[in-house]
Amino acid sequence: MGLPAPFVNLLLIPLSQPGKILDDPDSADWPQLVGAVAAAVHASESAASRVAAAVEVFLAALDVLDEIEDGDSSPLVEQAGLPLALNASTALLFISQSILAGLPNDGTVASDRSEIMSALATLGISATAGQHRDLSQPSELTPTLAEALDISRAKSGSLTGGACRLAALL
Repeated sequence: MGLPAPFVNLLLIPLSQPGKILDDPDSADWPQLVGAVAAAVHASESAASRVAAAVEVFLAALDVLDEIEDGDSSPLVEQAGLPLALNASTALLFISQSILAGLPNDGTVASDRSEIMSALATLGISATAGQHRDLSQPSELTPTLAEALDISRAKSGSLTGGACRLAALL
C-alpha cells in the first residue's frame, strides 16, 4: 500500500496490546476462535488465516474507538493524540476490508467475497448498535442485570457471533 512508516507504526500499536496478535500470537483470542470454526468447517488454512487477520485488525480498530468513547486509557491516543488515533482506527477498519477482499476467488472459499464482506459489515453494525445502547445508558443509573446482559449480547455477542460466521462462510 505504500503507507508512510510513522503511520504504519501507529497502526501496529492497537495490534500490539495484551491479547492481540502482535503481543503474543499464541494467546490472541480472535484468531484462535476464527481458526477453530474454520477447522470445524474444513476451510482452507490460507483463507482461514486471512479471515483471522481481518477479524483481528477490525476488532483492534473497534477497541480503539471503544477506549475513546468510554474515556478509557488508550495507548494509541496517549502516543499519537486523539485525531491521529481516530484516523488510525479508521485505517484499520479499511485494512480489514482489504484483507477480506483478497480472499481467493478460485472455488476454495465456499461463499463469495460479497457475502463475506457483508458479514463483516453486519458484525460492525451490530457491535456499534450495542455500543450505542451502552453509551446511551444514563451514567447515574446502574443497569439491571437483564439490561447489562442485553448490552453485552449486543456488543460482545455480536462480535463473537460475527467472527464465527465469517469463518463458517469459508
